[in-house]
Amino acid sequence: LPDPSLPAELIPVGSDLRRGVGLSNFRSLRGEFTAPENAGFLSFSLGVPNTLRYPTLAQARPSVRVELESASGGRIERRFNLRETSESARWQHVRVPLKNFSKERIRLNFSLEANREVEALCAVSDVRVHVPSHDSPSVLLVTSDTHRADHLGIAKSGVDILTPNLDSLADDGILFENCYTATNVTNPSHIALMTAVHPRDTMILNNYRPLIEEANTLAEQFREAGYATIAVTSANHLGHEGSGLGQGFDRMYRPRSPQISAKHSIDVLDYYLREYEDTPVFVWLHTFDAHTPYAPPAPFDDLYYSSEADPFDP
Repeated sequence: LPDPSLPAELIPVGSDLRRGVGLSNFRSLRGEFTAPENAGFLSFSLGVPNTLRYPTLAQARPSVRVELESASGGRIERRFNLRETSESARWQHVRVPLKNFSKERIRLNFSLEANREVEALCAVSDVRVHVPSHDSPSVLLVTSDTHRADHLGIAKSGVDILTPNLDSLADDGILFENCYTATNVTNPSHIALMTAVHPRDTMILNNYRPLIEEANTLAEQFREAGYATIAVTSANHLGHEGSGLGQGFDRMYRPRSPQISAKHSIDVLDYYLREYEDTPVFVWLHTFDAHTPYAPPAPFDDLYYSSEADPFDP
């Protein structure tokens, strides 16, 4: 787990990576912040990576105690049991209202309590103090992996294909008819998109060499502007470990299998967004369905064949 004295890093709990640091029952985490003038929230996530989970009984499960104390003596204390023995470990997302602390300086303390002499560990991530916002626009970036530009109905390129939802986006927005990717390889092209730097200069030409941390990414710019940043990728090699594109994202999903369907990715994103309903977000959703293996679900598997044609006839 990342040392609390160093910058936070992405920490995996299953396929869900969130930016945070480590917490131990031998050392607490402390910090300070100024509460918003309006009714705001302190929010954070707690999780135990699979490699650090303990084979303990439920009654011996560690808990995290969160203490907030204002300069005027106001105090909030909460305790949260860790789900470390769950077969399907997940992050726990927590929101603490700050309505009684308007504009006050708050001391914050996280401590891990465990009924054992050995060290217990967990991660504290995505710590934010925020006020519900309904004015700032959220931004959604969708990338469709290996999707040819002429395979769009709106392209009118003579290809027999129906893409009504993408056509609708183009009708209501701006369609770039003369636009090219930097390369035809997944990771280098997405890295170029996220950094505005050509593969010639990043020198990343394959799916196995990650972006260096010193690079400046689109997600980092959004996070510096106060946005929550979320990435959901449908291919394992585009995850942070393989691409380095997790930098700047508060939260990132990458499948443990080689790839997953867009439906699965959208379900994950929908689950994530429930925790950000009152916060402007920058979202990157990566889909892989246009890529091999070509296995569209029914009824799209034979949509472009006549009733007499057999799509499985060699």
